[in-house]
Amino acid sequence: MARDNIILPFEAISLPDSITVPIGFEALCSASEVIGDPVVFSLTLDKTVERITSNVYTQLVVGIINEKPTVTTCIVIVMGILDGIATGLSRGEAVWVSTSGGLTTTRPVTGHLQGLGIAISPTGIIVNIEQNKVILS
Repeated sequence: MARDNIILPFEAISLPDSITVPIGFEALCSASEVIGDPVVFSLTLDKTVERITSNVYTQLVVGIINEKPTVTTCIVIVMGILDGIATGLSRGEAVWVSTSGGLTTTRPVTGHLQGLGIAISPTGIIVNIEQNKVILS
């Protein structure tokens, strides 16, 4: 049986010029996690993320907290544009986990090196979490 091709007008499938809908998930967290924190999955609690306090950590960073709907839930972004979540970033530079566990465009020389995205302003990044890390000496 022959199938007819369906052709839609271009307007019907065009996308907006700027797509900024981030990809992420909701997770449990504690009151100590805040917007802008890079997080890892808890090794002891299901569906829970925890902030890291340095750039030496066991598992991979899975995303960055973008929102806290309640004290113990957070929205973690793994890919997309986030603005207003950091300070002092250098536009166009790679974003790393800092030695204090925050976001930085200064490449660490010790600890673990895991790319989190690219800075688009002093306070914003295009999040694209690398799923590997390098252990520096």
